[in-house]
Amino acid sequence: MNVFASHFLLALFPLGFVHFFPWVAQSGAKASHFDGMLSAPFLSILWNGRFPVSVFFVLSGYVLTNAFVDLRDIDALRSKVARRYFRLGIPVFFSVMLAYSLMKLGAYHSVETVQVTSSAWLASQILQGPPDLGAALKEGLYESIFTIKHAYNPALWTMRIEFFGSMLIFSYRALAWPGRREIVAAAIYVALVFFLDPMLWPLYLAFLLGSHIGDMPRPKTAIHAWAAAVVGIALGSVDQSAIFAWFHLMPLEFETRSALYSVLGGALLVYGVRGGAFKRLLLGRVSQFLGRVSYSLYLVHLPIIFSVGCGLFNWMHSEKGFARESAAAMSLALTTMCVIAVAWIFERLVDSPAIRFSKAIFRPSPIARLRKRGSTSDVAEPTPR
Repeated sequence: MNVFASHFLLALFPLGFVHFFPWVAQSGAKASHFDGMLSAPFLSILWNGRFPVSVFFVLSGYVLTNAFVDLRDIDALRSKVARRYFRLGIPVFFSVMLAYSLMKLGAYHSVETVQVTSSAWLASQILQGPPDLGAALKEGLYESIFTIKHAYNPALWTMRIEFFGSMLIFSYRALAWPGRREIVAAAIYVALVFFLDPMLWPLYLAFLLGSHIGDMPRPKTAIHAWAAAVVGIALGSVDQSAIFAWFHLMPLEFETRSALYSVLGGALLVYGVRGGAFKRLLLGRVSQFLGRVSYSLYLVHLPIIFSVGCGLFNWMHSEKGFARESAAAMSLALTTMCVIAVAWIFERLVDSPAIRFSKAIFRPSPIARLRKRGSTSDVAEPTPR
């Protein structure tokens, strides 16, 4: 939902994000009081899309290797390696087909919205040329995961990082020395990801941090858990504004530095949540529902924004004469309901079947299946941490 809000507001109020993404507004963009609210320090964490992406990668590192950390079950890693492409790729394919279908039907209204909002970000998401079925099929089947091509669904830029980050953390856990020598393996991992992607290496670092959160003892008290979560959120709020000037002293490129702070903040937040922070909120029905549909929502939200969101905004602002803020508010409310509904359908028809399909082909190890049922006593003793 945070990423959805970020992209929706980037399309309509780009000047509210210049502290996070300096290039997002065209030269003719007009500022409003709402832009100032969007860029307010710390409050902007609610729609800073970079931070939840970092949390997502930290959680991947934690969840994907948790069974191995607990039981040293190498078969659990093998099973997840074999299933990973199908788990990610089947929903990715159908999200690209959804985007292609909406484009082919002429349902996208991004071009008209750019003329009103002067959002350079939204302009950069517009497909160059007519939609092509062959190109969409290639992007859906393999390019989104194995290359940097994501013209039909730009949200898929994270899939390559998620897939290769998963493979790296699986390999690291399988090959790393136990005990203190694991520090050497971690150093090799960091050097490797820096070599592979000098700009976005912190996003691969997120998998390593998330995996080792499972090794760490939980926070001793609720105060420690909440302190970790609050500091993590503060780090995720770091942008280019003057209030964070001393954070800018780190000698890294802007994108790399921002990614690093978001990843460190995401790791602290996950550690705090593991210790009990936000427990009531996250166990509530709304959070549990959003958790189930979160991957689906991430995959479908941009096609819905570019079609329903932009279409509603254009109609209310340009045809009905509502002010930009009023048209945006009404469009946001209706688009939110639409994207949640589509995500729910997508989860039922695509995402859940994809999970079942991947497990049917590559069954989890016996230890992992017993662990899921809550008993491993007759198979293996958990490795002490």
